[in-house]
Amino acid sequence: CVWTNELFGDVDDSENGGSMEFLVDEEAEVVVINDVSIISLLPETDFYYGSRQVGGGMGPGNPHGELSEMLYYIDKQVIVENAVKFEVRPDLEIFW
Repeated sequence: CVWTNELFGDVDDSENGGSMEFLVDEEAEVVVINDVSIISLLPETDFYYGSRQVGGGMGPGNPHGELSEMLYYIDKQVIVENAVKFEVRPDLEIFW
């Protein structure tokens, strides 16, 4: 899922520019593998990894910023060409 439709990175190219930041919601409902159909897999060249601090690295839950979660960046062009479907979850955004 993503927390916003806003693009990250080089967004100057209005047609192809920028990417979206995806993450795995570890608290989401578990999906049974028999209920899932894999239509296609993206090659590793179509996405890249990053991370963000859990809780923004502040507060009682992660005061020193040691905990992080993986982010998956997928270019806008790849999302459009492959008709990638995703859920927007604004509640997962971290405010600094």
